[in-house]
Amino acid sequence: MVRHSNAGAVLVIGLGCENNQVDASAKRWGTSIRHVCTSWCVSIRDDEVEAGLEHLHQLYEVMRHDQREAGKLSELKFGLECGGSDGLSGITANPMLGQFSDYVISNGGTTVLTEVPEMFGAERILMSHCRDEATFEKTVTMVNDFKQYFIAHNQPIYENPSPGNKAGGITTLEEKSLGCTQKAGGQPGGGRAALRASGCKPTV
Repeated sequence: MVRHSNAGAVLVIGLGCENNQVDASAKRWGTSIRHVCTSWCVSIRDDEVEAGLEHLHQLYEVMRHDQREAGKLSELKFGLECGGSDGLSGITANPMLGQFSDYVISNGGTTVLTEVPEMFGAERILMSHCRDEATFEKTVTMVNDFKQYFIAHNQPIYENPSPGNKAGGITTLEEKSLGCTQKAGGQPGGGRAALRASGCKPTV
């Protein structure tokens, strides 16, 4: 998120005792004109709140000069996340997101379904959209790997849907998954709608 294009500036706060030290992480983040990152360790300041406000004021002085610029849809990547699905999501919001996904992809952009377990029970719909055999095999492997992860850690695969989903009218994971897959739209997968393994950055 530090390098997200919507972030004009970022303040990262560390305690000093973490395994993931802020300074070491900052080297991986890198810097640019659009992404100014400031960090400090609270353990070396007497007044953490005052120090934080000082840093925020400094960051504001940098980002307040930013200007809005026109961009291309092909430069954008959208992650499609579950947002409190209920019994109507599969016939309202999710199909609308599917149309949005089709529009984005047809204009060179990228959309990503971000929750693989939410596909369980309806994964064959996504597989039918794969543009070639290689993409189909990747999809099968990705879904099965997630299922095996649940099994290996003695976790029930069908613990989903959540209590909130059930309160909204969803009764099974398959119902929720049928809604999830609609967010992908009808474009053939494997092009701009690329398949990425969990934890990998979309490159299209």
